[in-house]
Amino acid sequence: MEANTHTDSSKLLVLSREAHLKKRDQKTVFSKKYDITRLLRDGLFGKMAVSWLFFTFCSFLYILAV
Repeated sequence: MEANTHTDSSKLLVLSREAHLKKRDQKTVFSKKYDITRLLRDGLFGKMAVSWLFFTFCSFLYILAV
């Protein structure tokens, strides 16, 4: 009876460890994606792209208005 309890707890430990690693991998993927978007948004190219899109959008609205 004692050995059976030990194997159950070790199986549970392995399963919880696998779940933890899976969650950690998902967080790592998310943080990598977030880092890429943050670099695009905060980097020089990102600021230029945002301002260029804003300028294009405003020009398009002006053309429609006139």
